[in-house]
Amino acid sequence: MKRIRNRKTAIMLQYSLKPAFKIAVRLGAAIIFMLAGHAASATPTFDPVRVEGYVDGLMRTGMERYDVAGATIAVVQDGRVLLAKGYGQARITPRARATDTDTLFQVASTSKIPTYMAIMQLVEAGKLRLDDPVNAHLPADLRIPDQGFRKPILIAHLMSHSAGFEDTEFGHDMFNAPQRLMPIHRFLARYRPDRVREAGVQAAYSNYSVVLLGAVIEHETGMDFPTYMEIHILRPLGMTRSTYRDPYSAALGKGLGLPAPMDARVAQNITQQLGGTIRDWRELGPEYMTMLAPAGGLRASANDMARFVLALSDPARLEAAGVLKASTFAEMMKPTLSMPVTTRHGFLNYRFQGGREGFGHGGTMYYGDTEMVIVPGLKLGIFVSTNGIDGQAITNNVARRILSDFAPLPETAAVRTPEIKALARELGGDWMFNRRSWHRTEAAFNYFAAGLTVASQKNGDLMVGSFIGNKSKLEPMGKGVWQLAGRDPQLFFAAKDAEGRMELWHGSGGVSASRAGLFQHPLHTLIVFVLTVLSGTVVALRGVRHFWRAAPAGRFERYASRSVRLAGFAWATGLGGFLAILVQALADKTVSLNMNYPGPVFYIAWIVALAVVLTLATLPGLAVLGQSGGWTRWRKARHAALLLLFSVAAVYAWQIGLVGYSGFA
Repeated sequence: MKRIRNRKTAIMLQYSLKPAFKIAVRLGAAIIFMLAGHAASATPTFDPVRVEGYVDGLMRTGMERYDVAGATIAVVQDGRVLLAKGYGQARITPRARATDTDTLFQVASTSKIPTYMAIMQLVEAGKLRLDDPVNAHLPADLRIPDQGFRKPILIAHLMSHSAGFEDTEFGHDMFNAPQRLMPIHRFLARYRPDRVREAGVQAAYSNYSVVLLGAVIEHETGMDFPTYMEIHILRPLGMTRSTYRDPYSAALGKGLGLPAPMDARVAQNITQQLGGTIRDWRELGPEYMTMLAPAGGLRASANDMARFVLALSDPARLEAAGVLKASTFAEMMKPTLSMPVTTRHGFLNYRFQGGREGFGHGGTMYYGDTEMVIVPGLKLGIFVSTNGIDGQAITNNVARRILSDFAPLPETAAVRTPEIKALARELGGDWMFNRRSWHRTEAAFNYFAAGLTVASQKNGDLMVGSFIGNKSKLEPMGKGVWQLAGRDPQLFFAAKDAEGRMELWHGSGGVSASRAGLFQHPLHTLIVFVLTVLSGTVVALRGVRHFWRAAPAGRFERYASRSVRLAGFAWATGLGGFLAILVQALADKTVSLNMNYPGPVFYIAWIVALAVVLTLATLPGLAVLGQSGGWTRWRKARHAALLLLFSVAAVYAWQIGLVGYSGFA
């Protein structure tokens, strides 16, 4: 699914910098499915004993360094399981339990891959085609309105994150109590995002799109989603314990109209999400995903994922299990659309040291992280999942470390032609990720995670990063491609989209970025907001201090003084509250913001709206600047500067969606 260091930042940077922003931002024609003939002439042999010893060291060091309580991993190669193993703590209540190979971990967005496979089953059965409009396969109340756009959303658009939806998550992408759960149908009807671009033009990772695919499956088969997946995907592949069901009481599920809950015996071995240290683990809280099950609700074990990765590594196994024909799976490896970079019918692209390529999917939750990678040229598959806050630091590195140390390739040389250097200069400046909320108050918060700064170097290198923090160096590889240097050689593509606009595309195929517009610079916005809060506080306090003094004699002086004090108080209260929540989001990776949204955000947004109105009301007081008496030139200049600052703050607040609350009903 989907941190300033918040969760959304992690996902966008996952798809932009490391595989990046894992923003998965985790950001093609140049990236293709790597056939065996593209690999080294001989497939290296992975010794199981050496692999286990190596992975043991990686996991032990990583879990100690990042205070991750538990993890699970499966490594397969050339049709055999090299390693399936659990590490650390799985549960602390009602009794302590170590992780084993049957412990179920929440695999987050890796859950999407079986969902995409289920759609391909319906294609095989002739129940739908990928170029069908999705509205043809949805009940009437879930059909997507055109909202002024010409092209209908196709099934293929949902499978390539190019449907054109904005992205929303606060308050509804996962719940911490089962009483808040709802079935897929109700979720889709209640939390429908707006369309913000034509379908098939840009990639913007979308959980909503995949949940729509879940609704298509239910509509076409007459079965609830978890049941269909168990009967037609999971159990045929030997995944005997894996499930898309959440643990809740049967009575609660029936009352809320939910599918049958997870089997109680299976629920005894699901991992808890844990934090703290090895001497004092604590439960961080559950993450229920019933309503987003197709996009992030799968729980799976190392043993089950070993079988799944084996099947993805050898499509003949999929066919033998009756899940998908090998020819259908081959179709999944082809580009879905004609965008510059695209997913492979749901699979993300991966690139490793020396240009070696793979496919798979990762997933990030608040309290856990997952990575699944298949490298066809080595007949290798790796799955790793964690149950702690900083698990991403482990999952991002395991596959890359194994590849670089067991099957190293020489680094690919950079290409530095005059044309490439000129293109690098053209790309310099500010960009905004297309995966964000656009029209709701939530946009004001994830706006600060959506900014991307690109600085070009004389030699054609690009320095890329968020508006705060370190920048990463990308080296030019030719044909509009830049590669992140080091062990994590993810790619950026600079290419024009279907409408002729220059865009940045991450090599994963899941994320793109567009040029930032006027007043779209997170750092500038933050500076203006901080100055406004400080100035508004000073003005408001001065107003309290001088409350009992005689009012200024002139009517313009009196109006100007009192109106700016009221506006200052409103700005200090509204933006001060907003910045406080932003700081809290940094501290807990948006957990409290998301789980309790909108909470105080509702009131803060309306206080900011009041501040905008009061700022407009101060404008008649500008007449004081033309008066000869009463105020000194210094006071007049100070007054004008305050009004200018408040006006600029109003423009920025309007731009990011903070003027008045807007959310879902």
